[in-house]
Order: sequence, then structure tokens, then C-alpha cells
Amino acid sequence: ENGARDPIPYVVPPGIVRERDITTTQTATLNEASLSMRVCKLADGDARGAYRNTQLDMRSYKKIKMFAHAESRGASDNLTNGQLHLFVRLGTDLSQNYYEYDMPLTVTRWNTSSPDLIWPEANNLEIDLEKLISVKLQRNNAQLSNSNISFLTPFTVSDGDRTITIKGSPNLANVRSILIGVRNPKDPSGTGEKLCAEVWVNEMRMTDFDEQGGWASTARITAKLADLGNMSIVGNHNSAGWRSIEKKVSEGDRFNRTSYDFSTNVELGKFLPEKSGVKLPLFFSYGETFVNPEYNPLDPDVLLTKALDAAPTSEVKDSLNRQVQDYTQRKSINFTNVRKTKTGQNSKSHLYDIENLNFTYIYNEQYQRNYNIQYGVARNTQGAIAYNFNRSAKPIQPLEKISSKALNSSWLKLIKDFNFNPLPSGLNARIALDRTYAETQLRNNSGLAFAIDPTFIKTFNMSRTYGLNWDLTKSIKLDFNSSASAVIDEPVGRIDTKEERDSIKTNLLHFGRLNNYRHTWNATYNIPLNKIPLTDWISANVRYGADFGWTSSGLYRDTASGKIGLNPFANTIQNSQTIQLNGNFTFTTLYNKVPFLKKINQQGQRPPSKGNTLKPKGSSDSLKVGKNAGDEISSINPVLKGLGNLIMMVKTGSLTYSQTNGMSLPGFRPKPEFMGQDWSYQGQGPAPNLG
Repeated sequence: ENGARDPIPYVVPPGIVRERDITTTQTATLNEASLSMRVCKLADGDARGAYRNTQLDMRSYKKIKMFAHAESRGASDNLTNGQLHLFVRLGTDLSQNYYEYDMPLTVTRWNTSSPDLIWPEANNLEIDLEKLISVKLQRNNAQLSNSNISFLTPFTVSDGDRTITIKGSPNLANVRSILIGVRNPKDPSGTGEKLCAEVWVNEMRMTDFDEQGGWASTARITAKLADLGNMSIVGNHNSAGWRSIEKKVSEGDRFNRTSYDFSTNVELGKFLPEKSGVKLPLFFSYGETFVNPEYNPLDPDVLLTKALDAAPTSEVKDSLNRQVQDYTQRKSINFTNVRKTKTGQNSKSHLYDIENLNFTYIYNEQYQRNYNIQYGVARNTQGAIAYNFNRSAKPIQPLEKISSKALNSSWLKLIKDFNFNPLPSGLNARIALDRTYAETQLRNNSGLAFAIDPTFIKTFNMSRTYGLNWDLTKSIKLDFNSSASAVIDEPVGRIDTKEERDSIKTNLLHFGRLNNYRHTWNATYNIPLNKIPLTDWISANVRYGADFGWTSSGLYRDTASGKIGLNPFANTIQNSQTIQLNGNFTFTTLYNKVPFLKKINQQGQRPPSKGNTLKPKGSSDSLKVGKNAGDEISSINPVLKGLGNLIMMVKTGSLTYSQTNGMSLPGFRPKPEFMGQDWSYQGQGPAPNLG
């Protein structure tokens, strides 16, 4: 609509083709427009512009281009070339962290209609992004020798008749604001006139895309070390520009990454005589990762190679190269389930056997440094000692071999089968320590002179578990399981004095500060009703289960003394008990105690005679068969037989009864010592521990 504009018509910049509208059936072109900025009485040294907030990564492009047009506005065509400047700002913000590119404008005279004169080549904006980076490096190096240059003041460098200015720490990797404006340059004499003008800008674009790609590789070696174990080595490398197939071209990696890992499993027990029975499995691993960024993390739009080349001394260069590298080192050594096995074929298990013991030791360490972390060390150490004893229950029956008619009576079977087991069937115990220590020292990248203290993350836990399985008799079974967890308190910060180490040893010898305890009891009794003739059709058992738990209070600071301690009134206990009775009734066995009902059951269970399926050989044979079938069972009256079957409709039955009770008691002062009992506190009693 501005094609007939006066005094200068609007035309499309040279080389630009208007887009066609493909949504219509007729050939049509889309409207093409420019950003128009009109200023009048723009004071000497003053500027006006238009901005847009965005978020762009411009590192994949080399140039920014744009067309510009300038003309006089007002009563006369008196604006001269270079009197008005066009500038573009790119940065995190537009006042403290930005790049600025400034150039003088060539004025188009009124009544001009040629596109080449309306959009003169001298007004074509072309920002070489590499030059912006070079100005930043110049400014950074100049600060080392000139105290008047800082991040807080603009630093300007000439680029022909144009200028490049930097202030603060702008970053082309994260451009958040773009400003396009016009400026009335400051007259050194202070007598510059006010200007009226109209400026058009069009087709701002990024060009010269960096199409350099990357590559990646993986290598793996696995070897079996005879019967000793195995080992593997894995190496990986991917260069800057590497990306997976689903990513865009601009989403390639901005770093070179190299890593390798070595791991091995070895059975060291193979180096000992086979008769020793020692099992000593070892796992060891070591790995490193080197991540060298393509761009300087401290200046994310500056190539690291350029930042290193611009370093004033070799010491600064080496320091910067180490500071920006992301380095990780990993190492681990494990001895898991170290034990001695029995070598004899007929070896018996005893409570005192060393084969009942096994040991575990695990150590993991990771070291890391990068441009944010000066050093970071994380260590995890675990150790455990376990005892496991299991044996087949072989109860003693003192009356088993006594031959006596009285004891052989079915009524005295309960007495004859009396038995007991003097030793437990299973006994286990385990104590484990788990300590984590992490120390991190952050870098001071702010440029301000202040120290950052290292941070520490520490945990030291102890866990203990105990278990007992004891078949007191064939009918009475007992099991007990308990677990306790405690915290080994450590002094604050790095442990680097003898007093601090001694305090940890003291807490360790006292098994730490208990924070949780739990145990369960289960007793099962199979009632020997099946050993009594009158009740041998009944099988029943009763089970009693008890659960007890204790949870400590958290630490708190005493406002009076300033000390940190435990709140003795904040402990909590909870317990529960379960009583369960199970019974099974085999009524067929009860019915068989009645002769009449037993006959009916026997008839129902008798298979059909094979003679009934064969053809009789003669009359004499038929008479013999009939005679054998006429026994007592066949003589039962059908009515009585039907009544008997009706009585015996119920063959089996079962009964289950269960009762559960429990409680929770906060504000409990005693602390578990042995079997969950505080023996120094007389008011507790064993009742809560037993449910």
C-alpha cells in the first residue's frame, strides 16, 4: 500500500523475492513490510530504538545481515550522509551486558525511485560475529594492564567507519534481547543540531551456517583369564558437532568427550591350595572421563582455542585449560562374601565353625573438577561381617527304643513320641557399616575477592541384624528376628585432627547412636490331637506372633546450653500381637470309628469286581459268583445305607481364628539395650517386648 508513497515510494530491497500465497487458486504474493522508525528533534547524542525479547543461540552462524534505508523527514530534505547512525544491540540485557554494532547511514534523496538508491549498498548491515568475539578478548586482556577498563564501562573498537562496543559479559550463546535503533552522534563541540528522519530496516537474518559435523567411536575388549576371572576395557570418544540422528543440525554437541573404563573380576582364592576352601572374590574398576568444551564455559560464545591463544602467559593458559575441563575419575574395589567353605564330604556343621563367617568390603571413590567445581570428592566405604549357622533338626526321642506293650499302645503314643532339640536349627547375625563422605569446593568465578568455604556431606550408619530358628520339639517351633540401625556421629567438617578421629572411634565402640530397633517373635505349636485315638481325626496348630518397634527422637538444640542432643521424651514405641488358631477336621476318619458307617465307606471305596465284566462260563460259575457277592456289605438295607450316606455328607472341615492387638506409645524414655529391653529402667517390664 506504500508503493506510491511520497516523497519516496516503498520498494522491495534488491535481491528479495516476495513470497507467493499457495493457499489461493490464483497467483498472489504476500504483503512485504519493513520496520519503520520515525524520529524528530532527536537531540545531539540521543538515540531511539525498538527491541524484542528472545532466546537465541547464534554460535552456529557467522554473520548477521540487514537492509537499511534513511531519508529526511520534515519540511526540507536537508539530512546529510553520516549525520544519522544505525545501531544494533545483542545481549543478555540492553543496558549492562550487550554487544553493539554502530554504522553511519547514507541518506536517500527525495523523489528517488530506484531500488538500488532507496536501499543503498552502503547501508547494508553486515555484522561479523567473529569480530564481536575478538573485541571481547581485546577488552579482557586490556583489563590486565589498564585499570580504567572494566566490565562496567563500554569498550569500543573501530571497524572502518563503523564501531563495535561491548559492555559487561554478553553471550551469543544465549541472546535474550535485540535492539535496533537510530542515534544522533554526539558532536565533540556540543553544538550538534537536532535531527528529523525516517529509517527503514528489513530482512534481519543470520547467515553462513556452520555445517561442520562430528564423529563418535566405541571400542571394547573383553578377556577371560582362564578360571581366575575376566576383564573388560571400554573406550568412547565423540567430537564436537556429534549428534544422534533424531536431533537437529544445530543441536550437536559443543564438547569433545573421551572416556574409558577398566573392570575385572578375579577369584584370588585360586592362588591358594584347593584344600584350604578359601573363596576370595575381587572386583576392581577404574575409569576416567575427559570433557573438553568447544567454547570457553566462562565466556560461552568464545572458542576455547581462541581463549587459550589470547592468554597473556603460558601459566594463565595452562590454568584456564585445566579450569574449564570437566574431568571425572572413578575407582572401586570390592571383596564380597569372602569366606571359607568345607572341603570334606562328610563335614558336619558346628556352631563354632569358621565356615559360618563371611566378610564384605566395598570402597567407591569419585573425583570431579570443572569450571564450577574446583574439586569434588565423594567416597563410600562399606564393611560387613556375617555369621550363618544352619543344621537339620534332629530331635532326641528318649523313649523311642523302649519296647513295652504299654508304651506301644496307641493311647500312649503321645508319651512315647516325646522329643526335644537341644540346639537351634538356625542362627544368624550380621553387622554392617556404611560411611559416605563428600567434600566439594566451588570456584569463585565472579571476579570478586571473597572466599567460598567447602561444603561437606557425611553419613555414617551401622546396622545390626540377628536371627534365631529353634525347633524345640517336632511340634513346637520358635523363631526370633531383630534389626537395629544406629548413627555414628562425626564432628562437623573435615576430619583432620587426632581428637576428631578419637571421637569417631569412641562412638563406633559404643555402637553409635541408636535410632531404630525392631524385633519379631513367632511361636508355633502343632497340637498333638492326632496322636490320641479319640481325636486323631483332628489336626490343629496355634501360632503366637509378637512385633516390637522403637524409634528415637531427632536431634535438637538446647536453647539454654546451645548444645545439640536427643530429646528423651520424643521416643516412640509400638507393638502388636497376633494369636491364630487353625484346625482341620477329617470327618471320614471319625465316621470310620462307627462299624456301620465304616462298612458303607468300604462299599463305596471297593472297586468293581473283574468277574462282573466277564461272561459267565457256566451255571456253576454263576452260582459261585453270587455266593461270593453275598457278604455283609451287600446285606445292608438300602434305606439304612442312604441314611448313613446322608449323615456322612460332610467329609472335611476347617476352622480359623485370628486376633490382632497393638498399641503405639509416644514420649517413651527408655532405650533398647538387649532383646529390646532397657534393663536399667524398672518401669518398662518385658510385656511390651512380647507383644
